[in-house]
Amino acid sequence: TAQKRNRQYDVILEEIADCLDSGRSVEGEILARELAGELNAFLGTLNSRDRIIFVQRYWYCLSVSEIAENLHMTPNAARVCLHRTREKLKQYLKQAERGSL
Repeated sequence: TAQKRNRQYDVILEEIADCLDSGRSVEGEILARELAGELNAFLGTLNSRDRIIFVQRYWYCLSVSEIAENLHMTPNAARVCLHRTREKLKQYLKQAERGSL
């Protein structure tokens, strides 16, 4: 149902909320565009499997179970990969903020 889907989106956003800043001003919009560029560059640093898992979760909003099934892995392995990738994203964005990329 639509209500269930909305809850799923909320959960997904909560998972990466601490990696992203959500300003809504003009400055926020500019920062959002910069962040999109940084995120795209970050995805380019990932190996194929990690990138696929991340994109399936945060672009296509698939559940961890669906991702695991698609990639013939356990749900726990998919969760661990997502956690590690979010940690890598945090570090990548911190480095980008310092201008050391």
